[in-house]
Amino acid sequence: LEKPFEALLKRLSPDFVIHDIVQHWIPCIIAKLGIPTLTFLVTSAVSIGYGHGHSSYQNPTAKDLTIPPPGFPSTAVHRLLFEARKVLHLYNKIDNHGCPTFMDHHAICFEECWAIACNTCVELEEAYVEHLHTTTGWLEGISWRERRVSAEDSPVRFAEKGKEVERNVTAKEEEEYIEEEVELTWIQEKVEDLAQFTGTVVQAIPGPRVGQTSLPWLVAVPLAYM
Repeated sequence: LEKPFEALLKRLSPDFVIHDIVQHWIPCIIAKLGIPTLTFLVTSAVSIGYGHGHSSYQNPTAKDLTIPPPGFPSTAVHRLLFEARKVLHLYNKIDNHGCPTFMDHHAICFEECWAIACNTCVELEEAYVEHLHTTTGWLEGISWRERRVSAEDSPVRFAEKGKEVERNVTAKEEEEYIEEEVELTWIQEKVEDLAQFTGTVVQAIPGPRVGQTSLPWLVAVPLAYM
């Protein structure tokens, strides 16, 4: 699908592309065209932080996945062993025949995209949102997480100007950088039927557990694209 998708982007010249982590090659293609991208994750900050923390392990065991990753805010968040066995293939290259794993998809998209969005609530998940900020380098906002960008270059202006994001800043430069919640009103100003979508089939699997409550993950499998 890579070549048809790239041809589609060149023809449409979109202002912004929102994608999930299944088609991990999408942000790499978009980066060549200088189009801003946002990775959208349907899961919570707890689930993302727990899963992302284990993604650095080399072929982890099910036992490894039952224990919170280093630096995780709470030891109460965990998986039961049978739950860990169900998700082990998402991390393990051996079980995945050497191909990029589901968690590899996360890492690739996190590195190549310009912003990520996830379902979270700062009042409930403040420690986990801050943990993601610490481990990934993303600034946190309410329902919006963006790269470190200057006040003159908000995500809306990225879409208008197609300017490349600065990914690393010095301590002095960081003082000039901001966190802001952004309402992408420019999307609403576009003509109807302009959006293009990638289709997926979704499968639910168990996520990390808090006490007796399991936080579900949704794993998307490519179906088709328009």
